[in-house]
Formats: sequence, C-alpha cells, structure tokens
Amino acid sequence: MAYLQISELSKSFTRQSQALKNFSLSLDKGQFLVLLGPSGCGKSTLLRLIAGLETPDTGSIHVDGVPWNSLSIQSRNVAMTFQNYALFPHLSLLDNMCFGIRVRGTSRKQAYSEAQYIAEKLSISHLLHRKPHEVSGGERQRCALGRSILRKPSLYLLDEPLSSLDAQLRYQLRREIKSLQQELGATMIFVTHDQEEALALGDQIAVMQNGQLMQTDSPWRIYHQASHTFVASFLGRPGTQFFNLEELLPSLTLNPNLSPLPKVFSKALSPSGALGSSLLLGIRPEHFILLTPPLSYPSTLQSPHFFSPDTSLSPATPSALDPNSITLTASLTGLENKGSAYLLECITGKLPFIASCPISLFPSSPPEIGTRVQFSIYIDHLNYFDKATGARVHL
Repeated sequence: MAYLQISELSKSFTRQSQALKNFSLSLDKGQFLVLLGPSGCGKSTLLRLIAGLETPDTGSIHVDGVPWNSLSIQSRNVAMTFQNYALFPHLSLLDNMCFGIRVRGTSRKQAYSEAQYIAEKLSISHLLHRKPHEVSGGERQRCALGRSILRKPSLYLLDEPLSSLDAQLRYQLRREIKSLQQELGATMIFVTHDQEEALALGDQIAVMQNGQLMQTDSPWRIYHQASHTFVASFLGRPGTQFFNLEELLPSLTLNPNLSPLPKVFSKALSPSGALGSSLLLGIRPEHFILLTPPLSYPSTLQSPHFFSPDTSLSPATPSALDPNSITLTASLTGLENKGSAYLLECITGKLPFIASCPISLFPSSPPEIGTRVQFSIYIDHLNYFDKATGARVHL
C-alpha cells in the first residue's frame, strides 16, 4: 500500500460549487509531490483536509495504513508551512522555530541545539536572535520552514510557501527545500500554481483543475506526454499550442519519403478525412525548429526530448527532406525577447502560433516582422488529442 492513500475525496463549501470532486491519489514514502494548478482548483483545500483543518464530505485519507478521517488535528503528525509565514511577532526566530517541539515536551537545550543545526542548513543561523519584523520575507519563510522540519512529522505540507518572494529568492529557497527533502528522506506535498517550481521540485506532479485530478506523473511525462489538453496547455510558457489538423494540413509539407506516413496524416488525407477531423494536433513552442536562416542541429535528434543546439555534435540541417520531420511555412507577425530566447509570433493560413527559438541563433539582430519563415517539426514531437474530450490519443 502507498504511504499516503487518498480515495474518492470530495468537499463542498456551497451548494453551487465543489472544491474537490472524487479526488484519489497515492504517494510513496520519501517522495516529493507537487500539487499544481490554477488558483481555485482545490490545491489548498486538499492540503487542509490532509492536515485536519477541514472535514471531507466523502472519501478517506490513509497514512502508512492508518485511517486519518477520525483523527484530531493534534493526532495527525503533520507539519504545515503557510504562504504568510505564521510566525509569532514577539518571539525571536529561534523561539519561533522551537515553539512546536517545545510545547510537545522537548527540553530547551535539545530544541535549541536542533534548531541551530537546521538554521545553518537554511542560512539563517546568524539571525536567530532577531524578531520576525527585523528580517526579510525570505528569512521569515526559512524560519517557518525550519519550524516544520524540526517537528519531524509523517508528512510535510507546504502551501505556496514561496509565492510572496522575489524571483531570485524563490530560486534559492526552492533549491534548499529540495536539498533538505532529499537529505531527510521526507515525504512532502508542495502546493503551487507556478509550473517552473513544479518541474524543478517534484518527483511526482499532480495537475488539478476545478477540484479534479487531471494527471499525476513524473515531471518529464507531465511535460512531454500530457494526458489532456488542459495539462499540455498549462505546462510551459507558453504552453502547447493546438491546431485543427484539417486547417493546418495545407500549410504543411509532408516528405514523400516519410515512411511510414503517420497514420493521422494518411487518414486525414483520405477522402473521408474522418480521423483528422476529430483530432487536435499539439506542438510545443520549442519544437518549431527554424530553418530560415539555415541552422545546424545535432544529427542524432530523433527523440521526443527538449534539446538545444550543440556545436560539439556532428551538424545536420533539418529540412523537408529529413525523413523524420515535416515542414511548416509561416509569416512572422510579432516578436518578444525573453532573454535566452525569442518568442516568434507567426501565422500560417489563418492559424496563429508561437515558436521559441534560442537567441543565440540571431547573433546580430532579430528577424524582421513580415519575414517568411520555415520551421521543421520532428514527427516524434507531435501530440494528438481528441477534439471533443481533450484526452490524449495514442497513434
């Protein structure tokens, strides 16, 4: 049995809306699970149900085989870190960190000794004598995290603990959280709406929408093999873009030497076109490989992995003759500089889309608006979804 087992959990706050709908999830001991989804999808509600701060309408929660539904908050061995720190303003950081274990009977000497060790790991050992208002937001959040770690609970619950920090602090603190989790072998559930955090932290990612679990899987599979159009579009900046296959086909150049021709294209090109009319084609922005101006790419690139050009590999220029790719012609309508990449806003026929190209491909100047551009797209990078249900279709 999984260490954490959530079965058919439902919770409503009003008659009109359900925060969670028949939610089921399992988690092994020592794993880092990230709950990812937009605001209002039920992530924090799920965390509060696990902690015992809310009572489910239906369903069950088991931890290490023990049913938790009937346990009081005090009996659930969990530690929760909140977005707003929840520190006592009149206590020093040291006393804030030690508060939870002190009220459970740990001696002052032992509590302070353990707190010093964790504070060093979190780089706040020199600040322990200060009050919360005398330190920065990032340092307060480290203190709150240290307080949870000192509890040594069955589950660590982190409810968007980094959302109020600036970008550099978020990056630094999430690395410290991941490092501590691995060192402690802790079982953690981390709530966020930031997909970059989810991909960086999670052993498993559970994507939620409207109180339902859309997909739970490894970060790689969530990103590259999304089970639903919502998951595919939510992951990535921008996310996967979808095309009606029938509308896109006139803009595509299919290599006559492509063997075998992907079933979806052969069916869509048939007189009935039945399969093609029922499918959406999903392509991520980084999988549009710019062909004009000519670029060099690894000749070994035939797998569905994200890549960047590597001049140490034998170069080969993708083209319409490449047996593993198709070619798309478009016009450049806009451009956004993202620092390491340009987002090229394009249109083909009446279909707009965005391609992401490394900025190093344009050493002198970016391409001009109105330029005709060609992209190569590897067959392995194409994803297909049912137009009616949004579910992934395996071809």
